[in-house]
Amino acid sequence: MIPALAGAAIAVGGTASGQPAETLPEAPIRLVSGEFYPSALPAARTKQLATRERGSYLVQFTGPVREDWKAGVTATGARLVEYVPDFAFRVRMNPGQAQRVAKLPGVRWVGRVRPEWKITADARAEIADGGPAVYELRADTGVDLAAVTKAAKATGAVVSTTGSGTLLLAATPAQATSAAGIEDVAVLDRFRIHEKHNEHAAGTTMRGAQANARGYDGSTQVVAVADTGLGTGFSSSAHPDIPYSRITGLHDWPGADIADCADVQPDGPQDVDSGHGTHVAVSAVGDGTTDGRGKAAAHSARLIFQAIEDYVDIIGSCAAQGYPDGYYLFGIPTDLGTLFQQAYNGGARVHSNSWGSDVAGEYTEDSAPRTRTPTTTGTC
Repeated sequence: MIPALAGAAIAVGGTASGQPAETLPEAPIRLVSGEFYPSALPAARTKQLATRERGSYLVQFTGPVREDWKAGVTATGARLVEYVPDFAFRVRMNPGQAQRVAKLPGVRWVGRVRPEWKITADARAEIADGGPAVYELRADTGVDLAAVTKAAKATGAVVSTTGSGTLLLAATPAQATSAAGIEDVAVLDRFRIHEKHNEHAAGTTMRGAQANARGYDGSTQVVAVADTGLGTGFSSSAHPDIPYSRITGLHDWPGADIADCADVQPDGPQDVDSGHGTHVAVSAVGDGTTDGRGKAAAHSARLIFQAIEDYVDIIGSCAAQGYPDGYYLFGIPTDLGTLFQQAYNGGARVHSNSWGSDVAGEYTEDSAPRTRTPTTTGTC
């Protein structure tokens, strides 16, 4: 058990009398802050909710979650928000509903979500450093984001809105900790600036030549690429290997300023700096030379390009973290669903994203479900 979680829960119920005998041993609950076993947590005092005031709870079941168990929870008027391993859900409900849920068949444990459970390990380390920093705060689904924004500003933090269920906070450690305590907040994470990844995929990873030899050329597909920019920024002259007739969409996603972090200078959809986006797009759909050199895996596919890089003047806390001025992927929206939905609406069923964060493969808020999700099957 991670020490930071000790004493951080209060159970409002337990195994109901008459419930069938448990067949599985107790499983841990795994949160962004760490994992714990409910039975190992001593009772703790937490903010009391009014009788009808909804708050955030954890409900753990006795094993792999059954549909009738979930139906029993929602029948009380509670709302399932998201699955939490192992065998648990984060649930929005009031105290009376929580008492009823605790007595349902299949329910092992119910407890109020504590503020410290919402703080990721990276954010906790940032807070421990003691200086001001920029944080990413995700609100619960279905809550009043304006009210969350007002409460976040009340902590004294400088708040930047993003147009989704996420806020960016320029905050001191005390302000960030207070923001995590807002009832309708789901997660507080350290803000990360995205960086470009993976320029060598078509031949090595995708084995494009082998696919082409078997007759696969992408001619029935639309491929979407979100990256730095595309050539000149005009479909008619983007790149010789991607003719105008195959570029069905070229969209600019300008970044927005972030308080105490960044002043963004939008520069359109052209590939101004590294050529990374042009390289990735040509690797995906470029038709190469007449002798076959440089031919992409899907060399006959159509292309939708989404330009997400701009020049950024780094200031304040982000400058203190060592980020220099330069070109960054600040056009990436916090709700990635909006990016994917635009591509999906244009006919794309493949989406290339050669970027990420310097976190060595760890899950970040980019991996979390959002209030709004695209009607697509994923990315590659």
